[in-house]
Amino acid sequence: MPIDTSIRQQLLNTKIYRSQKLHEQEEDLSCRLCTEKKETVSHVLCGCSHISQSLYKTRHDKLLRPVYHALLKKYGFDESDYSSPWYVQSHPQPSKGNNEAKILWDIPWQLEKCPNNSANKPDISILDKKNKERSLVEGTICTLGTIAETTKYKQNKYVDLRLGIKN
Repeated sequence: MPIDTSIRQQLLNTKIYRSQKLHEQEEDLSCRLCTEKKETVSHVLCGCSHISQSLYKTRHDKLLRPVYHALLKKYGFDESDYSSPWYVQSHPQPSKGNNEAKILWDIPWQLEKCPNNSANKPDISILDKKNKERSLVEGTICTLGTIAETTKYKQNKYVDLRLGIKN
């Protein structure tokens, strides 16, 4: 069976799978990596703190590459890999600028007053010179059923930054 089918059907060899599907005795159902939560497919794929800053960050950045390259195309940059498949698109540059816009990738904003939660580094920042607008793009990979909660979290996370940029 292909791995993506196994993932969708939650048939990966996690402790919860062995306990509930194979009816094996598992005394400790906590994650073998972080030991914080139960070892479920969704926890391993999206919620384990032990791998969140490495594998998740890589996947997260790959998710946003097509958005980055679409923005390069929109604002007339020659370096856009927009027509290429996402898996071969070049890694985004930290800062790209031309007469129309400046696009920042994972660059912190320097404000007079730092946001209370230190959230000053959105995934992509767009400074549209022609329309004199600034936009923030923040991507997320979340588990099923948590999109509304995650969206609200991301919106609240950058409230101070948005207000600081407007001033």
